[in-house]
This record gives sequence, structure tokens and C-alpha cells, in this order.
Amino acid sequence: MMEPGKLRVVSKSGFTETQEQLDSYSSAGEYVLEKIKEMIARKERVLVLESATGSGKSTYLMNQIRKNAGSLFPEAKEKYILVTQPRVLTAMEIPSGMARDTTNYPDLVLGRNIGFATGAFKNPSLRGGLLYSTVGVPLIQMQTNPDGFIRDRYGFIVVDEAHEQDTELIVFLYMLRGFIERNKSRADCPFVIVMSATLDVYKFAHYLQTNKIISVKGLTYPINPHYPESGYDDYLLGAAEKVMELAAHREDDPIERDILVFLPGEGEMRKVADMIKTRDTKGELAVVKITGTGVRSNSKDVQIMTEMPLEDIRKYLKMPNINRRVGLATNVAETGITIDTLKYVIDSGWSRAPEYNSIHDLTMIISKGAAQSSIKQRQGRVGRKFIGEYYPLYTEQTRNALPKYALEPIYSTVIDMTLLYLFDYQEAKAQEVKMPKNWKVDIPETIDPLATEAVIRSVEKLRILGMLQEDTYILTRLGKMALAVPRLKIEQIRCILMSYIFGISLTDIVGIMLFMKIKLMDVLEDRKKPQFRITTLLGALGLEIDAQFVNAIMADEFLRWWFVIEYYRQRIVKHGTKLSKVRDDMEKMGIHFDGFVTILSDRRTILESMDAFGMKDVHKPLTIEDFNRDLTNTIARFKGCFYEGFKLNYATLTEEGNYVTRTGMRFDHFIYLGTEEKPKTILFDSLTARNVTKGGNYNYEISVGQISVLDGYLAICI
Repeated sequence: MMEPGKLRVVSKSGFTETQEQLDSYSSAGEYVLEKIKEMIARKERVLVLESATGSGKSTYLMNQIRKNAGSLFPEAKEKYILVTQPRVLTAMEIPSGMARDTTNYPDLVLGRNIGFATGAFKNPSLRGGLLYSTVGVPLIQMQTNPDGFIRDRYGFIVVDEAHEQDTELIVFLYMLRGFIERNKSRADCPFVIVMSATLDVYKFAHYLQTNKIISVKGLTYPINPHYPESGYDDYLLGAAEKVMELAAHREDDPIERDILVFLPGEGEMRKVADMIKTRDTKGELAVVKITGTGVRSNSKDVQIMTEMPLEDIRKYLKMPNINRRVGLATNVAETGITIDTLKYVIDSGWSRAPEYNSIHDLTMIISKGAAQSSIKQRQGRVGRKFIGEYYPLYTEQTRNALPKYALEPIYSTVIDMTLLYLFDYQEAKAQEVKMPKNWKVDIPETIDPLATEAVIRSVEKLRILGMLQEDTYILTRLGKMALAVPRLKIEQIRCILMSYIFGISLTDIVGIMLFMKIKLMDVLEDRKKPQFRITTLLGALGLEIDAQFVNAIMADEFLRWWFVIEYYRQRIVKHGTKLSKVRDDMEKMGIHFDGFVTILSDRRTILESMDAFGMKDVHKPLTIEDFNRDLTNTIARFKGCFYEGFKLNYATLTEEGNYVTRTGMRFDHFIYLGTEEKPKTILFDSLTARNVTKGGNYNYEISVGQISVLDGYLAICI
């Protein structure tokens, strides 16, 4: 954005400059600002910007818009310049980093003319400043306020990293399109920029009804690709050996030597880490794992890779010879973090991602070749501050054969809440603009068309769970209440809403539901010692329980989380602000402290959102004493609440000894009740299929996440 010669002609764009004319601009940023001003004068309100990684689109360009907002768009004076990010960490780190960078941004002050708002974390700017946020912030504002609120609040709305289309962004783009259509003729309609480094510009331009597209090259420094002549039979071994080969480059500058390896999942990361550590006999490499949970919580591993000085790393890991960092990452590192010292990227070319089967309400975890758009992002991790080196473990021919874009998330995730938001938004805006009486809420036109089968199944589920009226797409009162509970699945939300009936505190049930959307290894890490044992935990809590009831609690992995949270509460009461002691106690119990605290931190956000909607926590949180006084009935209340939310997620025992769901999917699951007999009916939170290879044959293995046994507490008619 700051350099000349970075603009590219885009065919079918509404801008007509030739390449020679584009090259005459002193910088790409100058051209972008000029075009924004021209568009605003013509009452055109949407620009699609393809701007390469490292071009400064998220930082330099945004600050230039802030500094020139008055001349670009007089109506935007004293209004926020909103910049949405796909992740909490980047929404916080980008403005914080810009404010710290007094060389390039001497006039920026965090909390004054630049800031962030992500729900749980807030340090917003004053009006007229840059405001970075997660997509959920403006989504809720559009959902719950008239158009005038948005026009009065924002002069510019910038959707950054628009290629990361999670369901929240899909909903927001739908709302944004409708908002622009209703308001584009108004002088105070905000100017919208949709941008990314890997963007299908024509798809976004068509959806947002514009032909104004700009393309900007980005990399200041070259990236040298090193394709092998042939692929690797064992790419994990190949990755480890390539790390050791690059680590032997002693001539590397200390601030230009770190390595990032892209792998499909955490299992592969562990194997490669073990291979590297076996070969790193002198202990010169700090090998860390970069996962989605780690990025969200800014874990120690992420800190080591992104910000911790080598001297501090040596002390922390007690490895005095460390001279280089090696990050083993999933695709979260494609955009989630910035590593200033990164020189090398090693790319396995593999990606592991979920795909949704609406017929069986089943998530399929599939390993396959990464899309070219993802590979472009991986390669773009280097070359930002110095020459980068890119080492794919596959041939260039293989790369060219991969799909250009990944499967859109609308086809790989459950769309229950997506539909609920979209139906409600249609109804609300129809009332606002006074649509004719014969107007009806209908299936929304999203940027990627919704799959018909997924819509049918989701609407069926929403009606059974009481969220939609029969034969229409109008939300019930319960459905509207569900919109006040963010970040959870519809089954979990119904559990929370039903807690009023079963006399369970919102504090208790929200905590339990939050821990049902995680990977167990993020909190209860079985590979670490000591291993988590529910019996040990119950004893430490002081639960007075007969032996006959121990297995009933052990066989309820939903309810287990109440006891884990209670243990944390008791540690806080005991140790107060001495968090190191709380951490030690939790880790000794087999509970991963950092993962636990990160997940529990969302509880306040959800409770505040519900409170704002008028849903108060009318029941007192339970204590161990409540369980000791009336154990059976207390457990039964929880079981009833769980069933109300997960009534469609039940499985029954077959004569063959496995379980079958209501849609006919079969799976094996070991549940210990203290006898050889298996429970006859269970609830499960999720159903997953993973591709496995057994005896040389490729197949799928069906498994459930967490379960709750109903035997002895509830009988359901099947």
C-alpha cells in the first residue's frame, strides 16, 4: 500500500485505468483513497479489495482512511471506522501493535483514536477513530437495532480476511447486503470495503452488487519456493528431516531463522515433534505447537513462537543451547498469527477440516489436500520483513492440481443458528420498512447457496426444539430468546433455556454447556500425568456419595463439568489471588489450567448477553452441600435438563452390543457402570466420522463426543 507499482489491472472491474496509469501512482494506497472518494461522490458504497499478505491493507490503509476520512466522506466525520477480524486475537493485536509502533504510527493512541471491541475484551477508540472488532459485534448491532443506528455509528465498515467465511460472517454479509440495498441512496450510508489476500473477488462483487474491484500486490521481499522433484512417501518424516536440514544453516541471522511447519492435525504435530527432538541431540530447537485453542488463549507455545526473546525461552524451557524456534501448526496459522522472525515455511500440503452430513447430523473429519488459496496463505507467512524460503513437501504439479478454494463453511458446519439469525433478521427488517401483509419470511439468499437437504433437516430440528412456528419460518418466543445466547449450538442453548424449569442456575448450566463444545485434550489431558480421575475429583470436593451412585456420575460426561468447575471455584476460595497455587492444584488433578480458564471466560459474556435480553439468573448456583443433601434428585434435574436440549441426540443399545442413533448410525462406546451390563439409552453431544485405514482398507469410524446415561433417571418412548 505504501509503494508504487503494486497495483494490478482487474478484468471486468468498474475501474478503467491501464497498467501504465496504475504504475504512475506514488502508492497503491493513494489510488485506493482516490477511488473511494470518487465512489462516495457517485453514491456507490461497496469496494472489493484483493490485497496480498503483507501489503498493509489491515494497518497502513486503515490509518490512511482514518486520517483522510473528513475529505473522503464528510458524512463520516466523528464516526467509527469499523474493521472486522475473524479472530479475537487479531482484533486485539492489530490495533495494539499499531499503537505500539510509534515509528510508523506516531499519532495513534490505544483507547483514543484506535481501539478494539470483541465482546469479552474491550478498549474502544473514541468516535472518529479506528475500531477493530470480531464480526459478532456489528452482527448483533444490525440484528437488534434499526438501520439509523448503524448509519449514525459507522462511516466505514471494513470486512477484513473475508475469505474466512465462518457462519457468523455469512450471516453478517447477508445483513450487510440488505442494509446497503435499503440505505445506498442516503448520504450517510457507510462506505463498505470487503478485502482479503485470497478472495474470489467476482463472487463477492456479484453478491454485494458492485463492479468496483482493486487488486494490490503485497510482498516487499521475495519468497523462494523449493519444490521437490517428487513427493515424500512419509511426509511426517520428511517434515522432521527438512527441519533438521534448515536448522543446520548456521549463517542465518538470529532474527531471521525461525521455522513454521504446516501439518493437518495435532496427532501429526506430536509425531513430528518427537522426531525432531530425537534428532536435536544438542537441544538447539524450541519446538512448539500452534493450535486454534492456543492462538485464542495466547498460550505459552504461541508466546514462544511470536514474542518471547530467545534468552527467556532458554530459561523457561531449561534448554541453554536453543538458537531457533520451530512452530508446528495447523491451518490456524495461515492467518491467525504473525511471526516477525520467520524465515522458513515447510508445508505438508495437507489439511484436516470438518464437513457436515445433515442427514445424520454428523460431522465428518476429513484429511485432504489443502486448497490453493490456503497454500497461498501459508507461503505468505514469510517474506514480510526479509527474504523468505518456502519448502513444500509436494511437487509443483501437485499444487497446480489442487482445488483453487476450500469447501465453503456453509457446507461444512451446522446451520441451525445461522438460519435462526437470518429468519429473525428478515422479520425484523420487514417490520422496520413496513413490508406488505402478504410478505413472508423465506429461505435467505446467502453468498453461497444453502444446501437444500441441510435446510430441511435444520428447520425440522428447530421446530421440534420449539424455536420455529409450525409451517412458517417465524421464530417463537423461545427462538428469539435463543438469539441472546451466543457461541453455542442450538441443543446447548435449549438446555440453558430449560434450566429455568428444572431449577438450575444459569451460571451452572452455561458453564457445563461451554465445556461441551471443546476437545477434551484442551482441558482433561489424558496424555499428561497425573491423569484426570472423576473419583479422585469427587473425593477432593467432599462429595458424600454411596458406592452405588459413583458410577452414575462417572457415566455422565455432561454433568462431570459441574464438578470440574466447582473444583476450580473451591481453589479460588482457598488461594484467592494466588493463581500459581490454583494452577498447581488444577494440574495435579489432571485439569489443564490454561485451557480451562480460556473456555470458562466465555461464561460471563453469555450471562451478560442473556441479562441484557431480560433473562436473569433466578436460581442460586448449586454447591457440594446441595448434592450431599439430595443427590438423586439433583442429578435427575440435570438429566432432565440435558434431555430437553439433546432429545434428538439419543442412542439405544442394540442386541449386538453397540448403539444406534435415531437416524440409523451405529457406533461402539465403552461406558462403565460398575457391571458388565451396558446402559440402554444414552444422550450424546456430537457424532463424528473420521477416516481411518485398517488392514489397508480405507473406511470411516463413527464416534460420539460426550455422553449422558439416562437409565434409572429418564425413560423415553422410541
